[in-house]
Amino acid sequence: MKRPFPTQCSLDLEVYATRDAMGKAAARDAAAAIKETINKKGKAVVVFAAAPSQNEFLAHLAKERGIEWAKVICFHLDEYIDLP
Repeated sequence: MKRPFPTQCSLDLEVYATRDAMGKAAARDAAAAIKETINKKGKAVVVFAAAPSQNEFLAHLAKERGIEWAKVICFHLDEYIDLP
């Protein structure tokens, strides 16, 4: 049975002065989630988007300390052409 699409939701909105500041904040949050998942499950599986809009985020994520990258399985998505 299909669930109805929620008509209301609660999201935190954060606004940053620059793309770099936004990327840094997003990287910090992602790094925390990756580390927490590794601690709980022994590994993390992450899907990264591929687009110039992700450059700042990925650059800052690569600089984050304490991520055990050997325990991270990464997928880097690009095009979705011909996917059902």
